[in-house]
Amino acid sequence: MAGEAAITQEQRGQYECVVCRNLLTSAEPWIHSDATHFISTMGGNGPRGTPTIANGYVYTIGATGFFNCIDGATRKSIFTRNIQRDHEAENVYHGVCASPLVLGDSSDSLVLVCPTGEDGRSLAAYRNGELLKA
Repeated sequence: MAGEAAITQEQRGQYECVVCRNLLTSAEPWIHSDATHFISTMGGNGPRGTPTIANGYVYTIGATGFFNCIDGATRKSIFTRNIQRDHEAENVYHGVCASPLVLGDSSDSLVLVCPTGEDGRSLAAYRNGELLKA
């Protein structure tokens, strides 16, 4: 939540969406969508994470690994990455479910995510949408 806005993630048809809602009017000032649909009989369909709001930006990770940064004021997409692709993961049984962790208080802060994949990483850092290599 930021001010009078609540931001969430949800599945809408074939799109995982990041949705901003006005708490007073329930209007949707903006929606960001990625063309992907995660299906699971155990946990339900769609995203599992919670948006992280830091330094005026909204960071999200969808169930299939779409990692987004959206400027909360301008509604502009700053970057979209797929952390599963970055880490050579072909399938996620239960879906990606951890929320991004932002370290720092500027636009070039580190953002930690929890990918799975063939490279064996359980934690990875990104800066400005770029994966940092160890």
